[in-house]
Amino acid sequence: MDNLELIRIGTDKLNGGTELELVRIISSSGSTPRGSDAFMLMDRDACVGGTVGGGSVEFHAQEDAKNFLKKKQDAEKAYNLSRNAAADIGMICGGNVNLSFSYLSGEEGKQILYELGMEMKKMRPFVWIFGGGHVSVCTAQILLWIGFDVAVYDDREEFANPARFPDVKKVVCASYEELGKFADIKDGDYVVIMTRGHICDYEVQKYALGTRASYIGVIGSHAKLAEVSRKLLKDGIPVEKIAACYAPIGIQIGAETPEEIAVSIASEMILARARREKRRKVTEGKVIDYR
Repeated sequence: MDNLELIRIGTDKLNGGTELELVRIISSSGSTPRGSDAFMLMDRDACVGGTVGGGSVEFHAQEDAKNFLKKKQDAEKAYNLSRNAAADIGMICGGNVNLSFSYLSGEEGKQILYELGMEMKKMRPFVWIFGGGHVSVCTAQILLWIGFDVAVYDDREEFANPARFPDVKKVVCASYEELGKFADIKDGDYVVIMTRGHICDYEVQKYALGTRASYIGVIGSHAKLAEVSRKLLKDGIPVEKIAACYAPIGIQIGAETPEEIAVSIASEMILARARREKRRKVTEGKVIDYR
């Protein structure tokens, strides 16, 4: 269940008269596996969904949330962690994690969840997948699960078919000669290239390298990638820009099936997203070229 689905479920519960407690991470010392998108919803009996990191912190936070919910209270609470408790949520050593608790009911509660949902949508990175084959189907599904919004582009109607990609934001069927018209790659978007052949891959990679995409990954053998790179160099594209692409795409885990390849691609994109977020925090909102 992703964050937006949890918000929908929470809204449905509020519509039905259920009261909830929203738990979010405010800050923490050390490094944790959950960022500013982490939250949890509690009803009077149990966790509806979500997480603030797991382990003993989450256990105590759930108990506190139930108590605050009974009292219809908002609150903030700091949790002091021992070394073992810190390890439970991925912190290197002992420290503190600060949580906020917000009481939700009725229209006011729904408004809070609506605003949270809008915040989550802004935080979801957008990925363009070029090519609608079997690996693309698996990759799109995994990326949706892990918090990406997805668009799929293919020049074949049978592959650029919304029935193959029922949950993505959009499916585009157009020629690769019309990329500039139909593929609006915005600053910070992710690009995954796995078309039906090296000629189409070349067209897409050339186009993507002219954008400010934060990640460009290309599937294929070393021989094919080398040939495409030679053509891009002849087009005058700097070698350092070509080298910044993830090619071949994916973390090397010995993947063979479409599902396994999709896992390797998604793993690499999680890492790229984490590095990008770290750089964003360091630069405090300054405009940078993430590549």
